[in-house]
Amino acid sequence: MRIFFGKETLKIMQSISVQKIITRILQLPLGLIGLAIVKIYLFKKYKLHLLSTWREAQKRNKIDEILYKYVFFLWIKFEYLKEKDPDKRETLKSICMGGENGKKWAEFYQTKNIISSSGGSINLNAKIGHMTSQEACPIFNEISSILENANSNYLVIQIGSSSGKEIAYFAKMFSQHEFVGSDIYDEVVEYSNGFYNYPNLSFVKCSAKEIVNIFNIIDIDIKNKPVLIFSSASLQYVQPEHITIFFNSLSKFQNLKILLLEPGNESKGKPDEIKTSIWRGDFSFTHDYKWYAEKSGIEKVKFDIIRPYYPYEDFPIHKNVVHYFYSGKTNFKKAY
Repeated sequence: MRIFFGKETLKIMQSISVQKIITRILQLPLGLIGLAIVKIYLFKKYKLHLLSTWREAQKRNKIDEILYKYVFFLWIKFEYLKEKDPDKRETLKSICMGGENGKKWAEFYQTKNIISSSGGSINLNAKIGHMTSQEACPIFNEISSILENANSNYLVIQIGSSSGKEIAYFAKMFSQHEFVGSDIYDEVVEYSNGFYNYPNLSFVKCSAKEIVNIFNIIDIDIKNKPVLIFSSASLQYVQPEHITIFFNSLSKFQNLKILLLEPGNESKGKPDEIKTSIWRGDFSFTHDYKWYAEKSGIEKVKFDIIRPYYPYEDFPIHKNVVHYFYSGKTNFKKAY
């Protein structure tokens, strides 16, 4: 079957093609400069400077602004993702996400949406794509339901609490329970501890990989105390190898519940069927949480792949983005 185009259509198509060619030609030298900055030791200091502006674009001058996207893309491709040791990969990530950058992100997230602090609340009617927050983020109602109906006082731990506003919301609402927020960067933990002053809430430095150590860090008697661990969009940043360690560690605890709500991408398959982790951009991964949990022996309670941005044509910037909701529990004798 032949397809015929009018003269005007052909002119537009040719114009677009020429524009693309010109753009590619102009990008080539910038790409080569970016690759040199990434690979040549002489430029290491400048490379680190550019990477450190990941969340602070205001620190870039005009030349930095031109080169940044090339350097960052090539660094991710040829250094970060090529690193086979997950601990070294985590150290590389801290160049962008750690230290003062982590604190700046926590400060930004603190003011982005009012969830807690003085008289704040979670707005479950706010829109996320075509859904309300209540529909797109069922984790908040699930946590509330567990704590409201608890027969004994829980220890609630948030993985990657960042600003602390989510776990602070629950600490203020359920004063009879104990709450601990965790983060991997000292500056973030210090910020959260300084921002909130609730008697049943504290923040500690602990990674998902070393989650078992948190029970040695906190000054809370957990004997016969039920534990609820949750993550809200933080486990996406954990290295795939560390996700395995995380679930294996949790599986050794008795009477533990886990609730997760994480973003994922289904462009390379349904997130609950990939049975692995797939890089989705920057430092984020689509992890198949149900698969990791089941491998470690954790029992599934609830699970859902939520598509708040579907049909994706309505939200092109969120194309193929889903919310991966998982709820599980353990039934094993404590090993720690």
